[in-house]
Amino acid sequence: MVSVMTGFWLDYSEPSVLKATITVPIEYGTLLLSALTVMVGFAGASFWNILAFFLHSCRITGNQALAIELQQQVSLRNTSGSAGAMWQAFKIHRAWTGRHVPQLWRRTFWFFLPAAIVWAGFTTAGIFTSRVANKSYSNTAARVKPNICGTWSFDSSQQGQNARNAKVTNDTIEARTYMTKFYANTSSATTTRSLFFRERLPYSANKAVPCPIPDTGRCILGNSGAFGMTTDPLDSHKMLGINAKPDNRITVQINATCSPIDTAGLTQTTTNGLYTYRFYDLGPEPDNVNYTYLYNLLTVNMNIPYILSPYFAFAGLRGSWIPSPNFNRTDADVSVYFLTQNSLMYTEPVDDPWFLANGTYQDTRTGEILNRPNNYVNTMICTEQYIYCNPTTGVCTPPAGINGAMSHISKWNTPGFNPAQRTTAGRINLALTDSNMYSSVIGLGANALFANNFVFAEIISTGLPHDQWQSEVLGWFQTSLAKLQAYVIEYAFKDAGGPSPYATVTSSYNIKTNDSTDAAEYAALRDQCTNQLVQVAGEVQNFSFLGVMIIVCMTVFLVILDWTLESIVELLSRHPPRGDSAVARARQADNSWHLLRMAIGNMLHWELGRWNVPVLGYGDEMFVRPHRNAAQDLAQYGLDIPVVNFNDSEDNDEGD
Repeated sequence: MVSVMTGFWLDYSEPSVLKATITVPIEYGTLLLSALTVMVGFAGASFWNILAFFLHSCRITGNQALAIELQQQVSLRNTSGSAGAMWQAFKIHRAWTGRHVPQLWRRTFWFFLPAAIVWAGFTTAGIFTSRVANKSYSNTAARVKPNICGTWSFDSSQQGQNARNAKVTNDTIEARTYMTKFYANTSSATTTRSLFFRERLPYSANKAVPCPIPDTGRCILGNSGAFGMTTDPLDSHKMLGINAKPDNRITVQINATCSPIDTAGLTQTTTNGLYTYRFYDLGPEPDNVNYTYLYNLLTVNMNIPYILSPYFAFAGLRGSWIPSPNFNRTDADVSVYFLTQNSLMYTEPVDDPWFLANGTYQDTRTGEILNRPNNYVNTMICTEQYIYCNPTTGVCTPPAGINGAMSHISKWNTPGFNPAQRTTAGRINLALTDSNMYSSVIGLGANALFANNFVFAEIISTGLPHDQWQSEVLGWFQTSLAKLQAYVIEYAFKDAGGPSPYATVTSSYNIKTNDSTDAAEYAALRDQCTNQLVQVAGEVQNFSFLGVMIIVCMTVFLVILDWTLESIVELLSRHPPRGDSAVARARQADNSWHLLRMAIGNMLHWELGRWNVPVLGYGDEMFVRPHRNAAQDLAQYGLDIPVVNFNDSEDNDEGD
């Protein structure tokens, strides 16, 4: 399991204005969303206060006003929040209903409407605040936290090669497990989470493509009966999660073609004592062995099920096999798969050309007729080609094997890649070296066959579909895609143990060069260490930096403007001096503090303090609390009751 990074980063999957992203742990994501929602509430309250300030000013016309107009003015001046203003509008309307107020509904409507619009707008904004973040329970794109970033290098000793082979085999087992969950069985993807940036790499399969070898007559199903598998152009960012700007991306397309072949005339049988051997010559092996595959016919009687032996040849280079001209391709890597069914028998005839057991040879066991394989060995050949493209220029490499593709990338730079693109293509091509169909089989042998699922009683199998061979090669192809996905992530994150002590990690952080081109490529490799994307769920949450900043900045702006608007307006009215105005008088008079001042009287003692708060010259002056007028059921301050200064009273008492 990889670790992921938190903090600020640029997600180049998004448009330019939205690519700035903040990743936080899931528990902090909930807190941040709550804080943003509260901030939207503050912004809504401040926006209403600002709007009410101007609405109040717009209502001051003429020297006279109805009582309801004055009450609405007071509400605009003192109600903090649009919801409160709507409630005030409702109460005022109900209070004046039936009292012959002209145009009561219109007056109420134009008082109520602005508050309703502000309330609805900011309530909606509060609800949609969560849109600045992805859903906490969904898959989240996150950057891998680098750990031993770089590529594995194994020493040339036998132990080193054994360690490498063991690693590749383990990688194949993991990839095959992933393949069965996400490629072969797509229904499980709804309950199982994938770590890869794309759950499945897109591909298409075609059951009628040309024979993949020069000697087309050897393809058992004819020149148009081969099985082809081709990926879509795999975007390095969108498909493989190498986070990069559009002009730093590349695409790679993988094309594999397989067909069972007829080996008639390519075999030779010899007997050595008790043993009879059959040699299959499709080209020699590199170590002075003048045949490709050797089969001991005695194996048929040893209660052994399937044996699968693969051989591989790089186009233009030696591999574990040197294909003869009839099978060689200079523009594709070629692999051959020898399937021996040995003692295996089928309860029903099998017409599949690679598992052929159509009843020509039969055996009887426990009273049941069983079908034996038609051939000691069945052979299949596959070819693989790779095409790299520069999305910026639209130029691509010609179809080639893995080494030919690398020459077009690094030696000739056919697509015109920039340093970042060449680095990306090189990484992917290196991953593909051990992510081909051959590598999906070599470490597993017969365990790479789905046909094993039909075997029971050790050497007895049910019948197989007529296209079982296509299911097998499709599984290998899918496994190779899963390995490619895993190797791309492995560049940035490796387990601390690894295959040491026989392997080291070649890291761009440890390489120094004076060549500007190499320096640019190493810089791109270092950048990719912190820009490998994966999909996680329930660990982190992504927030749009732009969305967060809009909420924060607008809230701060509106709150500050709300607090200072009155002072700003008064300051502007003084420079140049504009004299007294009805709006300024009403603004002060309708303020709740000044309404209280006028209600309790004692005008000569009041002064205008800071922030337009009325204060008394002596802060310890006391006033009688309001009393109720029984006749009108209205509370009022006792204007006829004199002000009492407790300091003066105490002085008089002492004088007495």
